[in-house]
Amino acid sequence: MAKFAGVGIAVVGGLFIAGMFLPTDAVRRAVAVHISAISGQTVTVNGPARLSLLPSPSVSVSKVEVGGANGGANVLEAERITARLSLIGLMLGRIEITGLKFTQPRFALLVDADGRANWRSGASLLSLFVPGDDAETSPRLGDVAIDGGQLIYRDERARRRGEINDIDVDVTWPLIGSSLSAGGTFRLRGETISFGGKLERPAALFRKDISPFSLTLDTKAIRAKLTGNALAGRDVQFESQLTFSSPSLKLLAGWLAPEVENVPDFGPVDGTSRITVVDRLMTLDKANIKIAGSRGEGTVSFGFGATRTSLQGTMDFDTVEAQPLLNLQIPTVETGAGSHFNGARLGPLDVDMRLSVANLKAGAITVQKAALSFFAREGRVEASIADGTIFGGRISGRLAITALGDKQARAQAIIALANIQVDDAQRAILGTARLTGVGSLNLDLTGEGGDNGEILRSLKGDGKLRLLSGVVQGFDLTSLARRPDRSAGEVLADSRGGRTSIESATASFRIANGVAATDDALIRGTGYRVALRGDVDPGKRTINFDGAISPQIGNDLVRALELPFSVRGPWFEPAFSFGSEGFVRRPAPQPPAP
Repeated sequence: MAKFAGVGIAVVGGLFIAGMFLPTDAVRRAVAVHISAISGQTVTVNGPARLSLLPSPSVSVSKVEVGGANGGANVLEAERITARLSLIGLMLGRIEITGLKFTQPRFALLVDADGRANWRSGASLLSLFVPGDDAETSPRLGDVAIDGGQLIYRDERARRRGEINDIDVDVTWPLIGSSLSAGGTFRLRGETISFGGKLERPAALFRKDISPFSLTLDTKAIRAKLTGNALAGRDVQFESQLTFSSPSLKLLAGWLAPEVENVPDFGPVDGTSRITVVDRLMTLDKANIKIAGSRGEGTVSFGFGATRTSLQGTMDFDTVEAQPLLNLQIPTVETGAGSHFNGARLGPLDVDMRLSVANLKAGAITVQKAALSFFAREGRVEASIADGTIFGGRISGRLAITALGDKQARAQAIIALANIQVDDAQRAILGTARLTGVGSLNLDLTGEGGDNGEILRSLKGDGKLRLLSGVVQGFDLTSLARRPDRSAGEVLADSRGGRTSIESATASFRIANGVAATDDALIRGTGYRVALRGDVDPGKRTINFDGAISPQIGNDLVRALELPFSVRGPWFEPAFSFGSEGFVRRPAPQPPAP
């Protein structure tokens, strides 16, 4: 034991003696030469050097600058760099660096308007070393640690910018010809990202060759694992297999493209895909994705431009829950005068997506075999359904929102329902069915305003409604039409609880200021006809109609027995009233004069 203690004392003593005879300038110069050999740039140490022997030999230099290529700005400015020294080399009076730690470094990768970069290319860096990947002849690099670093990227010619902060990373790369492994954390787009990865042949990238790699990412928004090949050409490219998961689509989109707002909160999201990244284009091919339990397959690509992000692709889904989409509001901002539309929030994302959905669900409503498309560009957002099956019939339509300046928007909607089973629709929407038949509806609407409420109140357009072969349960119109010897009140009492067969019901209506009005609504059945005119206010959920029930024999109306009536009030609980004055015509509301 005493012998080992003596050896230890001798080693420590030797270190102190060696340290005393190392000139400060030589220490600073050795660190600068080592960093210059790695970076290929001129290194300046402006601060003092300090040698530490315990717990392990190291030297710290402060105020370090690594100059830029082509006379450009500094590639690196570090508050302090600590170099780990070889114990044996120090005892022999030599300074051999086995690792570096950068404290609060600022890396700046800059490209000017003429395309000149302030860093050396990988090929020129590799030329500083012995050619080839021979691990025995390649210089030793050791370990590199970064504590509290920042990376800034600016390309003035391509108008690209990026920034990574709070970099705490450990890199192990013993030799140019050996593999490189790295791990740590950094902050990108407001998210702290933990990562770990390995490059099998990093030196190959300097020669624009291929290197296998693996990478794992873990953030609040996404967990991902990639395994594949990387290629460093004009830009770094890679192709790999991707496995990922995210708590929600909203979180994932907010991390990938933070400028995009109003993303529906679907979740969780997970899947696998073959991923290819070339320049600023990321493509997910043969993607198998599950969103909130719905599975989809297809291809999706993301383009990250200087000022805009693009999303395009085609996907086939088995089931999609559309309720979060229906709950979306047009983008608004709050001001002292209230909320108003914000056109700047409508257009940072360009979208061109095609979806085929086997079952599109919104609560109890299901659209089958729906062909959907979503388009967004430069202040215009459009969603359409080209063909789908709903309640035994067909549905198609389009909704578009266009920015009118920064505070107003125009909404346009075209909806077509053809040959739907009305009773199925009522059960899904209202939970009960008092009307059967085959119905069709066409709407063409336009509105403008600063928020959803203003747009609804400004709606204008027209529409058509048709019902064939229907039955109304709980009311017998034919008994009202046959009242030659009884009062309307007596007949009304007897008519409740019966049923009315409808051969056809038609109406055309126009919409102005959010109110739908008609003056030609007509219901025909065996032995009767009902004429209606009036309006419906969806905003207030009220109806206001006047009508007349007339007996019909063959094609002839018995006008002498015509019964006028009115229906007014909330549309789920309207009040009926009858009179004997004859049919009173009420003019429908007219749009305001321009």
